[in-house]
Amino acid sequence: MKHISYLGYIWNPVRLRWIQNNARNRRSIENQIRKYADPSAIALVSCSKAKAFDQSTRAIAARSAYCSPLFDKSKAWAENRDLEWGILSAKYGIVQPVQEIQDYDLTINELSNKQKQAWRDNVREQLSASDVRIKKVYVLAGKAYVDAINPVLEELNIEIEEPLKGKQIGERLSALTNDNQFWRLNDGK
Repeated sequence: MKHISYLGYIWNPVRLRWIQNNARNRRSIENQIRKYADPSAIALVSCSKAKAFDQSTRAIAARSAYCSPLFDKSKAWAENRDLEWGILSAKYGIVQPVQEIQDYDLTINELSNKQKQAWRDNVREQLSASDVRIKKVYVLAGKAYVDAINPVLEELNIEIEEPLKGKQIGERLSALTNDNQFWRLNDGK
């Protein structure tokens, strides 16, 4: 496996950060990448305010409906790892990429406590209905969505990992850009 190195550091595409370039860290990165092949793991990407709808559009596939740079890079992050992925939506819960949706303007922060509970119930049903028992979820979303979904994941004993935790939008975009460049240079290997 090739590694991107720079001034004695290598890019860790799992943790989305630069770490010291040594044999131990290179092996660690390779082991972390192998874990992404687990079929019981999925990625959940946050929806975006920017959407591709216009006056004539009734419904389009969710993967094409959201069009922010952060959404596109988060989607690429999941696809680079061959993870099944879905979209966290305040209106629909978890949306499959091929599911057709209509235009809407709603965020998780706009939901009342009662509406958030109904949203959680919907997400719980969606996760439980999966053919494969989901054991791990990579959440590429902001704190509000993580806080909203976390009780469901804990209840279902699903491990949560936040590759972008603690990063502001600019830092998220930068980390995802570096990560996607890593995968392009290495053809995902």
